Amino acid sequence: MFSEEKAAYFSLALEEASPARNRAYAVQVLEGAAARCHEEDVRTGDLKAYVDWLAKDITRPVLARRFWEALSIADPEVREQAVGAALAALKRNVSGIAGGRSSCCYNAPSLLRCK
Repeated sequence: MFSEEKAAYFSLALEEASPARNRAYAVQVLEGAAARCHEEDVRTGDLKAYVDWLAKDITRPVLARRFWEALSIADPEVREQAVGAALAALKRNVSGIAGGRSSCCYNAPSLLRCK
């Protein structure tokens, strides 16, 4: 789960970076989860924290919720497609993402880095 220590660290990292960098990094984390969702259950507390943070930061929070809900689909093929579609819609709604792709050069600590 998302420990208090990680939550505090994430909050500190967000305070130190620009809003565009924060959004870009959060999208990178979601991209990493989307890439792994076919083979594994990526619904961790850490990922949920990023999804929730993005939901509060974008104009259409339903897109973040759709991403999270798509991760719950049992069939791996359908899950992968739904997560990909949800991520694409989310990225179109996130400002600060160059060309609809994350372009963050934020060198996050390994505690926050997408694995």
